[in-house]
Amino acid sequence: MEEKVIKAIPAIPLGLMTGAISAVIAFMVAIVMVLFMIPYFNYARGFEWIHGFGGLWALVVPVAVFVGGFIQGVVVAVVYNFLASRIGGIRLRFE
Repeated sequence: MEEKVIKAIPAIPLGLMTGAISAVIAFMVAIVMVLFMIPYFNYARGFEWIHGFGGLWALVVPVAVFVGGFIQGVVVAVVYNFLASRIGGIRLRFE
């Protein structure tokens, strides 16, 4: 069995991947939430203005979540690279 160590993780690719995964999940959640919110806002008095923003909300939230996921991925990679150089990286075994 061959063992390899992850010594460093490139920050930008990890940030892009975590941002993209987060955005896809947020988009799916936003679509489900909008579908459940539309009937409520059809009957809620004083909240009619929100009904028109439901579709826009489903597009804006994933973009914001992508930015947050990207920043999180970059921070994780930077911290991992800092710690891996001092205490060692993650060891993976391959056959």
